[in-house]
Amino acid sequence: SASEAVVNWSVYPNPATNQLNLRLFKLENSYLVTLSNQLGEAVYQANLTAPEAEIDLRNLPSGVYYLNAQAGDSMMTQKVVVMNR
Repeated sequence: SASEAVVNWSVYPNPATNQLNLRLFKLENSYLVTLSNQLGEAVYQANLTAPEAEIDLRNLPSGVYYLNAQAGDSMMTQKVVVMNR
């Protein structure tokens, strides 16, 4: 079914400092990745076509963020803690 288009993903390290690694194990043609802060503001957004991506966190203040990946009808969200000095 469409809701199972993207099933498994890995987000690491968590907590993260300088960068966040994203790996999807099942990939549609492309997927939209958004990193939002607790106010719901997108601090990073990219349309990705490769199963692996790196997100630069160096300019982000420490705090809790939400990483969202959307492909077709399928959506996943992962809570990410950023601990920058």
